[in-house]
Amino acid sequence: MPRELSLRDALLEISHRAARRGVRIAAAALLAVACSEETRRLDGADAGGDIDAADVGGRPDAGPPGAGDDAGGGAGNDAGGGAGNDAGGGAGNDAGGGADAGPTDAASPVGSAGCGTAAPAGGSRSLSFDGRSRSYILRIPPRYDPSDPVPLVLAFHGFTSNPQAQEWLSRLTPLAEREGFVVAYPQGVVNSWNGGACCGVASTTDVDDVGFAAALVEHLSSELCIDARRVYAMGFSNGGFLSHRLACERPEVFAAVGSVAGLLTVSPCATPVPVLQIHGTDDNVVPYNGNALLGFPSVRETIEAWRDTNRCGPLQTLFTRDDVRCDGCSGDADVALCTVDAGGHTWPGGRPLPGVGRTSHTISASEEIWQFFVEHPQP
Repeated sequence: MPRELSLRDALLEISHRAARRGVRIAAAALLAVACSEETRRLDGADAGGDIDAADVGGRPDAGPPGAGDDAGGGAGNDAGGGAGNDAGGGAGNDAGGGADAGPTDAASPVGSAGCGTAAPAGGSRSLSFDGRSRSYILRIPPRYDPSDPVPLVLAFHGFTSNPQAQEWLSRLTPLAEREGFVVAYPQGVVNSWNGGACCGVASTTDVDDVGFAAALVEHLSSELCIDARRVYAMGFSNGGFLSHRLACERPEVFAAVGSVAGLLTVSPCATPVPVLQIHGTDDNVVPYNGNALLGFPSVRETIEAWRDTNRCGPLQTLFTRDDVRCDGCSGDADVALCTVDAGGHTWPGGRPLPGVGRTSHTISASEEIWQFFVEHPQP
């Protein structure tokens, strides 16, 4: 019977085979994280990064906050119709890192203007931008040290959803506490983001969400000790569309992005940026094979566009486990696609929701995206 290789050995073997063929690829740290345990109850001060019960809709296992939103199984959803919600994804991780969890680039952090100042209060906050008061939820990890630069992640909700619902759905805050990064959950205008072809009021009225995201990063960097080399964006559905757009239009701000059930609908993208896409094949809101009537490309078209921008080699299968397959390539920047077979419009490893298809628990999208970020600081 053949010897079963460890994940690290399997990745090294793939890289060595590719090297012998003269193909340049990097090993991927595809960590399959089972999400069988429930999110622990988080009580305490917002400034310490804990979740207020009011912010997440009460008990950790309570129903999704907000009505008719992406995290809440309402009628509205990212494609503008159908039973909307979560982003079907897979075991994403870095197409170009080692199996170890630490950053591959040992260069020193670049501390922001907020280093050395007392941390602001976390929880619900607002920022004035472009004539509007834009709100967001801020979570600061308990062991935050104002003299030590930390990563910043912006996490964008889906169409018709809200920050509380995205926090509840993704289980990202407990991960941020454990790993020591700051996370901000912004609120879209009329619960929507201008991600290009998607969605709602923000898209149809051309709200400057790219400018808002950049302004939020600048604002938080003035109040907190943020590592400018480790600023990231991630999002679900409409929030995933915006994450792709931020990579395309603000590559100097965002070191890498992760999208669950979002697509790239703006072009051209001139600067290489590491991108991880997670998507379910049975997503009926943002279909895997695209929707011409809505102006949605297919997932493969999105990946090919980033391969062109990132001057990335051929996709190679990096990892297969149960219902999840991850493909990736390395070039001027890495591209990874994790596909969940028969996955719905859901957040893998997140809270399962009715009416939007199957939620895979083979991997956790939040964990996979974070590991991808860890391995992709700004050069």
